[in-house]
Amino acid sequence: MTNNIKQSILDLYTSFINSFDGTPTAFANAEPTLNRIFDPSSFLFLTGDGPKDLSWYREFAKSFAESGNAATVTSIESKDYGFQVTIKNTVAGVEIDPITYSATVVDKNGTHKITYFAPTGAFSEDSSVNHNMKNVGKMVRLVDECADKEEESIMFICRMKLFHDKVDEFKYYARQAMADIESNERDTISFDILYDDPFSCHTIELYRNSRAAKQHVLNMQKNQYRNKCISEFAAVDLLEVHGNVAKSLKMLLDEEDYDVVFHTKQVRRALSYGY
Repeated sequence: MTNNIKQSILDLYTSFINSFDGTPTAFANAEPTLNRIFDPSSFLFLTGDGPKDLSWYREFAKSFAESGNAATVTSIESKDYGFQVTIKNTVAGVEIDPITYSATVVDKNGTHKITYFAPTGAFSEDSSVNHNMKNVGKMVRLVDECADKEEESIMFICRMKLFHDKVDEFKYYARQAMADIESNERDTISFDILYDDPFSCHTIELYRNSRAAKQHVLNMQKNQYRNKCISEFAAVDLLEVHGNVAKSLKMLLDEEDYDVVFHTKQVRRALSYGY
């Protein structure tokens, strides 16, 4: 590889890893680079459970990001076979000791791709070297635990005050937004609007997991009907969130322009209280 090509793959890989910054859009930002630099036909990532292909790695990266975890390249250098990189990971609030990897890069039809990725010293009996593999195992385990947490159901209760002269408009636009939810959100289990009196209402929304709830929020942020409802025809008093939410969902909701209260009791308990 020429020096320019070497630097290009180093820059792309660094950008890919640093995309995992703990924000809700981390995987969406990282995926285009993932598609560009890894070889889909031959890529292998070595773990304590054996080599994993690119499909596994893609799902792992997605799960890593969706739980609000973060990764940063601390050093990277070119090698004859490709490059060596050290990455610091924070998973579920735990800072894992930096992991050093060796990456093999080959020319695939004129484009350089990463084909093999392994913790440095993976096969060594020297504990001062093979700690990288142990830390990969720790990282994978913590990410799996985060994913299990994300499988818990989540419930939203959104309390709104309707503007007195805009009730009919609110009801019309709310029906349009609900039609969009029904058509496009397969993991939204239910979404109901209950009118408490002529000028107030609340929603009861049940989501399969944190991932589904986050997708709903992102979908609604772009929905013209929902946005008119809560800006021109009503005001949100409070959003109550029930369930053990993933960090990425909490971060997304913290950016909203209304008050949000989190209740960690499980949804089935919240439902038993009469919601």
